[in-house]
Amino acid sequence: MRCLFANNKIFGDAIAMLKIKVNIKRIKEILSEDRYWLKVLYLLLGFLTLFVSTFLTLYNLTYLDYNSWAAYPFIFVQFVWYFLVSNNATTLFRLAFYEEPKRTQAWRKNPPTISIIIPLYKEPVKVLQRFADGLDKVTYPGDRLEMIIVEDSGNDYFKNTVKIFQKIATKKKVKLYLLKRDGRNGYRGGAIKDGIKIASGKYIIVFDIDHKPLPDTFEKMMSVIEANRDRYDVVLFPQQFVKPKNSIANASYIGYRFDYAFSRKGKTVSNSAFCVGTNWIADRKKIVEAGGYDDKTIVEDFATSLKLWHPNGIRIGFAEGDLAIGLLPETLQAWKIQQYRWAYGAFKGFKDYIKSFPKLNIFQKFDYLYNIAWYLVGLTTIMSSLFPLMSSLGAPFLKITSIVNYVIIVVGFTIMQLLLYASPLMIVGEKVTKISQGQSTGILISDTYTLAFIDALRGKKRSFKVTPKDKRRVGIIQLGKELFLPLLLVSINTLVILLYFSNPDLFTLINAFWAAYNNSWIMSALISYGIDLTKGRL
Repeated sequence: MRCLFANNKIFGDAIAMLKIKVNIKRIKEILSEDRYWLKVLYLLLGFLTLFVSTFLTLYNLTYLDYNSWAAYPFIFVQFVWYFLVSNNATTLFRLAFYEEPKRTQAWRKNPPTISIIIPLYKEPVKVLQRFADGLDKVTYPGDRLEMIIVEDSGNDYFKNTVKIFQKIATKKKVKLYLLKRDGRNGYRGGAIKDGIKIASGKYIIVFDIDHKPLPDTFEKMMSVIEANRDRYDVVLFPQQFVKPKNSIANASYIGYRFDYAFSRKGKTVSNSAFCVGTNWIADRKKIVEAGGYDDKTIVEDFATSLKLWHPNGIRIGFAEGDLAIGLLPETLQAWKIQQYRWAYGAFKGFKDYIKSFPKLNIFQKFDYLYNIAWYLVGLTTIMSSLFPLMSSLGAPFLKITSIVNYVIIVVGFTIMQLLLYASPLMIVGEKVTKISQGQSTGILISDTYTLAFIDALRGKKRSFKVTPKDKRRVGIIQLGKELFLPLLLVSINTLVILLYFSNPDLFTLINAFWAAYNNSWIMSALISYGIDLTKGRL
């Protein structure tokens, strides 16, 4: 998705014009101290987002030339955007009623047993050791822990796994199970499913190996799940990461931040957030009774919540708290592999997912459809970048009669996008510049989402690929493949701008402005990526 983000100067000018003196730091303090005002803010943002998006969508559809074939791709883009925006508006409403779960320390008298399941596949030794180093500092009683390592790699990898984890298990007096699977049946979902079969703890915790646990990780999780057994069967916690070192890592971080601080957090109010594959604790017996874990897709966490847990009454909650420090994708190739897997899994399993919908409540249906439709932003971004060219080459579809008309259609929709994406992240303290860079960089994976959509429609089979953790030198050919689409879109929109000079009038001027707007976003992404390349950050 793309949004237009104002910089600090624009905000300053706007405030000066309105003659309003605003202390941003003090506003954040008030919101963190007074839950009432935060609720009011979320409700206002929800109503504003829904009203503005509805008005602008209807306005845009009113000014369409339905005799033009290009009007129908535009309708598709409008529909996808409106569906996503309306879901985010309802999430804002729900956030107003979010209450942080209670905590208790009563469990410390007799600490419950925990089964920690860690699926592995061809992980570098340094990643294994990083996790073990974190585990070494964990303060939860070792004799109450059971660690289940499910290794899907070859013998060489398994030797490293045994060496590292036997050492830490002996030191911490943790019961250790090392399960080596040769067939990789069910990929990551199959590994977790097999781990659950072995588990004997009262609770199950699942961690990705690239998330280094903090010393009090298990205490934090236990304090929440034990205090809220009447509310939740599963509690998920936000993923925290190392500081982003480049634009790719920052874009990934912003995506995670939006997901946890806003989207997933709000959806737990209606028990309609799916539980991601790491950083969660669950009542083992309840999970087993609900069917365990899905092993039929490459998006096992999404499928498990949709097909097994929610239909069987599992209650999924959310709690704030830093548990572990994870690793972000730091190369475009790694990010594309991760995002392709998520998008392909969402699209490919749609026919199967829809079978579970009769067992879901209205919010769960709405939110699962949102999670699938989200990946259509790749296709809508590409189509939006081509609209000025369509209009210039004989397929005008907007009945624009004046500059004011244009401003309402294009600039107005941009304001709505600002409300959609930037506002929730700004509330939780993210900088506008960081959000803006993350959003523009997202354009670089538009082709990834689109390819996943096409492959799913074609029925093309794809295996589970683990997101690479190491940096690899990017060759010229690989770089050309990765950046082909954004460079093509820049060229196309530049052509539209040049067409204005060959025939300057209102029509070509509007198309040129539209193309320039598209290029500002694409070029921002390319420039950030280029700077990272030249400075050796990729």
